[in-house]
Amino acid sequence: MTGQENIIKKITDDAEAIAAEIRSDTQAKTETMYAEAEKKCDEMRAEATARIASRTAEIQRSRETVADLDIKKQLLGMRRELIDEVFDGVAGSLRNILGDDYIRLISAMLRSAAEDGDVLVISANDADIITDEFVQKTAREMGIKLTLDPEYGDFAGGIVLRSAGYDKNLTIEVETETLREEMETKVAELLFAGL
Repeated sequence: MTGQENIIKKITDDAEAIAAEIRSDTQAKTETMYAEAEKKCDEMRAEATARIASRTAEIQRSRETVADLDIKKQLLGMRRELIDEVFDGVAGSLRNILGDDYIRLISAMLRSAAEDGDVLVISANDADIITDEFVQKTAREMGIKLTLDPEYGDFAGGIVLRSAGYDKNLTIEVETETLREEMETKVAELLFAGL
């Protein structure tokens, strides 16, 4: 081998050594960067997983709260319906419940609220009980003039007294509503005791 060939060989060998060293450094740096990137990805994945778990728990609690409120709302609605049924049943059957006392109730209503010149409106349900004879007899006893309206009112029972200035609504519906205001809490306690 000649001197020139030796120099070329030396340059080539040195270049290959430098290239091998550069490859080795690059490989080491690449592996380090890859390991750091993988570590960073693991950290980000762990943070994301923790955030998702926290958010999932928060959403679950929120949904449970909403579900509890919906259940309570439905229960309250069902209780309200049951109380409505109780008081509607009272209004619808008061005449039957009272029997002979119903006419005494009507008489008491007239005596407490009727004024001279009032027109008495009754429901069709009461036409067989609250007759013109009954009205005139009660009016004479009270010393006032009452007139029975020939048209029936749109209510279940009780009376409406019409006068020139205003009407007095003493219908069973209104009286039951007044009773409801006074008794609803007690009825609810009786219906839902122990629940």
